[in-house]
Amino acid sequence: MVLTGFENAESAKLAKARRRREAAKSRAARASRVLRAPRVLRASRILRASRPLPSLRSSLQCPRERRSPMKLRGQHALPILVMVLAFGALAAAQAKQPAKSSAAKAKKISVHFVEPKNNASVTSPVHMKFAADGIEISPVPPGDPKETRPGVAHYHVGIDQNCLPAGKNIVKGTPSWVHFGDGKDVFDSQLTPGKHKLALQLGDDLHNTLPGACQVITVNVK
Repeated sequence: MVLTGFENAESAKLAKARRRREAAKSRAARASRVLRAPRVLRASRILRASRPLPSLRSSLQCPRERRSPMKLRGQHALPILVMVLAFGALAAAQAKQPAKSSAAKAKKISVHFVEPKNNASVTSPVHMKFAADGIEISPVPPGDPKETRPGVAHYHVGIDQNCLPAGKNIVKGTPSWVHFGDGKDVFDSQLTPGKHKLALQLGDDLHNTLPGACQVITVNVK
């Protein structure tokens, strides 16, 4: 097929127009890519900026974490101190308690006349009855005891006598002192008319007087 000159010219124009359209499309595509790139880049930058940096987050949290144990120690220090002081006071009180208890028991030892009462008017024979607190009244062991039993005593009555000093031995057979080594707590005595002093005193198994365990009363015998 042989083309004329006119047809050759038209073909060249069409080819040129086609190349221009393709070039225009290529430029448009490049321009579109250029326009989209900044938007994506800006969006990624915004997202990164909105997130706290790991180093910044850790620097913000570390001081709080370091203060936390100090606050806890401060909060618990006072209750622990109070508990320690309370425990110490309780231990000290318990340590002192036995001594106080022993002293209290020693002070409870006493002796007194149940009958007659002080300054009572009585007739002869005078009836006497005794009592003691804080100690056991028991007969003296048979034979000749060489040792005393702790917390055990018996009565002695002195006619017209005063209390003897603590630790004084009341010799058996003394007319002015009556021994109740059998553990009795009653006694009838013939007394002359008039005023008489009666001394009631505790003694141990060796007849030694006990401290503070004595009472003296006065009676008027008709």
